[in-house]
Amino acid sequence: MCVRSVLLCAAFATGVAGTAFGQGQAPLSLHEALLEARRANPELIALQHQADSVRTAVPASGFLEPPMIEGQIWGWPVTTWNPARTQMYMFTGEQALPGKGKRAARERVATDDARVAEAQVAVRARAIYAEITQAYAELFIARATADLFAQQTPLVRATVEVASIRYTAGQSGQYDTVKSLVELSRLGVDAIDWQQRAQLAELQLNVLMGRSPGTPVPPLAPAESLVTDAAETERIALASHPELAMVQTTIEREEAELARIRGERSPDYVVGGGYMLQPGTAGAWTARAGITWPNAPWSRGRLTTEIAAQETRVEAARTQRNALELTIRRDIRQAAIKLDAARERVRLLETTVLPNLTQAVDVAIAAYQSNRGVYTDLLDSQRLLLTTRMDLIAAQTDVQRAAADLELIRVGSEN
Repeated sequence: MCVRSVLLCAAFATGVAGTAFGQGQAPLSLHEALLEARRANPELIALQHQADSVRTAVPASGFLEPPMIEGQIWGWPVTTWNPARTQMYMFTGEQALPGKGKRAARERVATDDARVAEAQVAVRARAIYAEITQAYAELFIARATADLFAQQTPLVRATVEVASIRYTAGQSGQYDTVKSLVELSRLGVDAIDWQQRAQLAELQLNVLMGRSPGTPVPPLAPAESLVTDAAETERIALASHPELAMVQTTIEREEAELARIRGERSPDYVVGGGYMLQPGTAGAWTARAGITWPNAPWSRGRLTTEIAAQETRVEAARTQRNALELTIRRDIRQAAIKLDAARERVRLLETTVLPNLTQAVDVAIAAYQSNRGVYTDLLDSQRLLLTTRMDLIAAQTDVQRAAADLELIRVGSEN
C-alpha cells in the first residue's frame, strides 16, 4: 500500500467519524433542557410545595383568637367531696379582640411572607438554570472534543502505517514507528478522559432536568447566535431579575412588619359575660370588659426597642437592594466582555490560525511522503492542529456560555 493511499483512507475514516455520531436522534436544545427542569426538577417541585403551603396559611392570620369558656365553683366546703353542697356556681365566656387594624396588619405580613417564599423559588430556579447551562456547555465541549479525537485517531494510525512502510523500505529509522505508536496511545488515553467528562456531564444534566441519571442524552442542538445589547439587558434585568425581585419583596415584608409593630401601640380589648348560680336563688348575670395599656411607662420601652430594631432591618434590606443592583450591572458587563472576547477568538481561529496550521500539516505530510521531512515535524504539526481545533471548540463553547449567562441575567427564571 502506498503512502498516499493510506492517507486517503485515513481522511475517509475521519469524515465517517465526524458524521456518524448522533444520527437518527432528535437534538436537545438548551431551552428545552431548561423547560424540562422547570417541570421536573425535584428540588424546584419541593420548594414550590413549600411556597404553596405558606400561601395557604395566609388567611389564618386574619381570624380571631378562640374564645375562652370557663366554669367555677365557689364556696366548696373542705369537709365534703359533693359539689352539690357548694354555695355558688359560675359559668363565663370571654373573647379577646385585637385593636383596630391589627388583624389586617398581621395578614399583610403573612401575605408578604408567602411572596418571599415564591421569590425564593424563582431565585433557586435561576441558580439551577445556571447549573444546567454549565452542564450543557461541558457536555458540548466534551462530546465535540471526544469526536475530534475520534477523527484524529485514523490519521495518526495512518501515520503509523506510513512510518512502518518507510522503515521497511529503509527510508527511516524505527524511532518514527515507535513514536507514532506512542502518539496513538496518548491519543487514546486523552479520548478516554474526554469520554469520561462527557458521561459525567450527561449525569449532571439528567439530574438537573429531573431525569433518571442513566437516561441517554440525545445530541445537543446547534446553539443559536444570540445578539446581546448590554444596556438593554441591564434595563430588563433590573426590572425582572429574580434575586432583585426577592430583595424588593423582602423590603415590603419588613415594612409590613414595621407597620404591624407600630400598630401594637393601640390597645387590645376583651369582653366576656356569664351566669352566676346560687342554690335556692334566681342567680345573676355577669359581664366583663377590659382594655390593654401598651403605652404604660413601664412597658412602652419594649415596643420602642422593637420598632427601632425593625427600622434597622428595613434599612438593611434597602441597602442590600442597592448592592445587588450594582452586582447585576457588573455581571452583565462582565458577561458582555467575555462574549465579545470569545467571539473574537473564534473569528481569529477560524479565519487565520486554522487555515495556516492546516496548510502547515499538508506541507509536513508532503515533505514526509517525499522523504524530505522528518517525523517530528509532522508529529508536532498534527499535535498543534489538534490543540488548535480543541481551542476552537472551547472558544465556541465560551461564546454560547457567555451568551447564555447574559440571557439568564436578562430573563431570570422566565424560561
